[in-house]
Amino acid sequence: MLKPPPTSIRTKVRCSSKYNPDQGLKDLCIRSLGIASVIENYEQGQESPSSVARSIIEALFKRDFTPGKHWEVEPASVRATNDTGGEAIVFDAEKSATWDWKDIYSVASAKACIRFLPAQHEIRVENYSYYVAG
Repeated sequence: MLKPPPTSIRTKVRCSSKYNPDQGLKDLCIRSLGIASVIENYEQGQESPSSVARSIIEALFKRDFTPGKHWEVEPASVRATNDTGGEAIVFDAEKSATWDWKDIYSVASAKACIRFLPAQHEIRVENYSYYVAG
């Protein structure tokens, strides 16, 4: 069986939970999320931070969401913030889906603040939350 070539990706993607802030930042496996090529393209200047933020929130939503016949999945939304944290590039990111069928209304939503720290080769997904209400 062939082994994949060693990765040259230097950027770490780390995540903190809104619901468990005491656990701090934990490394995300970009391969299992399916975003390794996006991160690699970002490092090579072929992908913008906003595009990477969108890919990250999409991947996390896909990981946590259980799709079904009556769910309407919305596109991800990524908005730059006016963060004054120096060289960081920061986005508020969100992706959601709604279920509106037979008098049942429900919303599934993933939200996070995604902070790019190029000098540290790090992307932080801060206060990530996924919830379903309804």
